[in-house]
Amino acid sequence: MRYILVVFLVLVASVSFSQSRKAKRKISNARGVIYGSLGYNRSAYTKTNAHFEGTGYNFNLKHAAAQDNQSKLGSGDYLTFSSQFNLKLGYHYKNVWSISVGLDHMKYVFANYNHVTLNGSVTMDANNVTFGDSQSFATGFYTNVPVSTYNGDFSYATTKGINFIHADLNRTIKLIGIGKKNNFVLCYNAAVGAGGLFTSIDYNFAGRLTTNTTSFSGYAISVSNGLRAEFFRHAYFYTNFSLGALHQLKVKTRPDDFAAYSSQFFGYCQLEAGVGFLLYKRGKNACDDCPVW
Repeated sequence: MRYILVVFLVLVASVSFSQSRKAKRKISNARGVIYGSLGYNRSAYTKTNAHFEGTGYNFNLKHAAAQDNQSKLGSGDYLTFSSQFNLKLGYHYKNVWSISVGLDHMKYVFANYNHVTLNGSVTMDANNVTFGDSQSFATGFYTNVPVSTYNGDFSYATTKGINFIHADLNRTIKLIGIGKKNNFVLCYNAAVGAGGLFTSIDYNFAGRLTTNTTSFSGYAISVSNGLRAEFFRHAYFYTNFSLGALHQLKVKTRPDDFAAYSSQFFGYCQLEAGVGFLLYKRGKNACDDCPVW
């Protein structure tokens, strides 16, 4: 994945050099402009009612909490895409309006000592079924049983990521332009999006840990707004705040058990920041500075 970052930086540098010789001012939210960005995020999630099903069990954990797992600065994960990151590529099909495709790579980790309520059935060996509070569950049905989970006995984490692959409709408005050639521009961007989820799960339950079990698990929707600070018409820094909902219909939890899956619905908020590039299409009538309505 580190090669993606290298290509991205080379593209920004080459485009800026090749187009810096053009005297005509460019408009970043005009028809025909292509843009792309790379950023990193922090995310927070609402509590959820998580359902788990597999050979020998079928239960729900109510009011489960989770957090993200962003890498520490200086760890090297930001160069290998092991951190939480965002990619986007867009095209202005008309002035102000654009469509884009993106990838939001988020991580979702069940909280340790998660105070939840157990409802459902357990039909496997009781010696292997604990959630971390020293309470073993024999064969039977359970209703509104308080449970405190411990990661050593029960864990559920997307340490390889929930990947939200989405298409967006964007509206970009110029707020400020500084300099005769608009070498510095501040824009406001708002977007709505929807797409699918590709999930990689690490799952520890009943004395067995399996890692990196992947599946196309559901769908998500999002709304966002943010600011974009453009420099010399070809590069920019941006910040963005998003709200959304993820519906994981069927997350595969065991690679060798087709009956093993989880499902849940939860909301999220996300703050991201990053860098991007802008590419311009030369107009047929050489009008690179036409007004944007």
